[in-house]
Amino acid sequence: MTKNKSEEIQNKSDLFQSEKEKIYLDKQDKLNYAYAEKRHKSNQDNFNTLMHIIKLPYYIIYKFPRYIIQKITFKSTREQQQRELERLKIVVEAKDRARNSNVLKELEFIEGFKVIGFKDKLNNYPVLQNIELTGDKETLTFKSNLSLNSWIDNKNNLETVFNTNIIEFKQFEDKQLIILETTKKDIPEFVNWNNDYLLPELQINLGLTALNNVSIDLENYTSGIIAGSIGSGKSVTLMSLTYQLLLKKQYRLHDIEINLYDGKGGLDWYYFEDYINSFDTDIENFRDTLYKIEKEYERRKLLFAKKAQKLSIWNKKYPSQKLPDIFIIIDEISVITDIQGMETEDKKIRQKITKILADLARLGRAVGIHVIIGIQVPNMVTVPGQLKNVLDMRISGFLKDSTASNIILNNALASKLNHIKGRMILDTLEYQSYFLDVESETIFDCINKLNNTTIDTNKTIELSKKRKQAIKRDNKDNVIADIDLTNQ
Repeated sequence: MTKNKSEEIQNKSDLFQSEKEKIYLDKQDKLNYAYAEKRHKSNQDNFNTLMHIIKLPYYIIYKFPRYIIQKITFKSTREQQQRELERLKIVVEAKDRARNSNVLKELEFIEGFKVIGFKDKLNNYPVLQNIELTGDKETLTFKSNLSLNSWIDNKNNLETVFNTNIIEFKQFEDKQLIILETTKKDIPEFVNWNNDYLLPELQINLGLTALNNVSIDLENYTSGIIAGSIGSGKSVTLMSLTYQLLLKKQYRLHDIEINLYDGKGGLDWYYFEDYINSFDTDIENFRDTLYKIEKEYERRKLLFAKKAQKLSIWNKKYPSQKLPDIFIIIDEISVITDIQGMETEDKKIRQKITKILADLARLGRAVGIHVIIGIQVPNMVTVPGQLKNVLDMRISGFLKDSTASNIILNNALASKLNHIKGRMILDTLEYQSYFLDVESETIFDCINKLNNTTIDTNKTIELSKKRKQAIKRDNKDNVIADIDLTNQ
């Protein structure tokens, strides 16, 4: 008879009982069966007794002493609990000390560095020196033998293993010390321009990081280049900068002269034509404009001799002879610099323009001349060394390869940017630039109203005192313009 699973695990007594009920027994068999059953039961009792005897040392050596000890220690349960609490308190204090000394965080960083293989030639990982938390920003200081570019090139990997966003890389005079400004917040993907964002003097509001406004002072950044592939937002960024200069001029916040050359034939910039000093799409006309600016440079250089070191000092010392800052803005410099396959005469025109631009960018700072250019495909031809080396402001949107990124930023960050229109990098600082809708019917309304209004110079804004004051910021560390833009 086949047995099921439950029958297979029955013990001998159960098996004996079940088999007894399955068969028919005669009288003699019953007697024999009764004897066998008695014999079996006797054997089982003997087995149980034997097991108790075998286990006796176990009870004597372990069970009984344990029972006695438990009885004794039961009376001191409260004391034992108190000791346990004190021990836990010591452990908690030790962990707090570890946290305060950054030990746990340092171990976390080392594990992250190991995951991405971020170490120097001697197989040493960066060592955490300090952590500073300010609002949503966490500033990390590391010491290592790795170059700043090594940190920058590994930005995406570092953000992944540490689950944070790196806002900016900085380096001390001690080249072994690197600062990472990080946050858990994300950079916005779209920020519309508002005239309330306008800043005083030559300060330009570029956009937003995850935490702060990004601004530059064009009195310090005298010339610059803005790069980016098609659709990256390069031209819109250049337009936003130009528009802010135009507002400063129209609001009488700063004396500015704007000269624009559009290498794309004026299709993008024709909205600005009525508001700027010169607007050129023809290469020869632009050359003539540069000749005039070159002569003005020579005039100012002689004028400032032994009187003023730079334009801002001149305007302060001689307010009756104030001179404007002159801006040369070029969208798509490659139309000028890429001379491959051109006729000799065209080459000479463009080479002359490139030399004038390089000279003005290098020497024009003191007399208030600024050169700002845009480029889609930067390479050694379109951005020649004589021009690139004198452009101190470097901004780039997404670029397709690291070589192009290195030409503009001296690092590969632009080639690793997310494909978000308007996402730009200033040196190593990633931000979202403002979107300027030049096709909007209202974007130039404020300027048109000003052009039709006689401005009372007695009500213009006096900034001479404000220059001496620190820039005002709100509780989120955003710059607050200390000028009243409603005063027309």
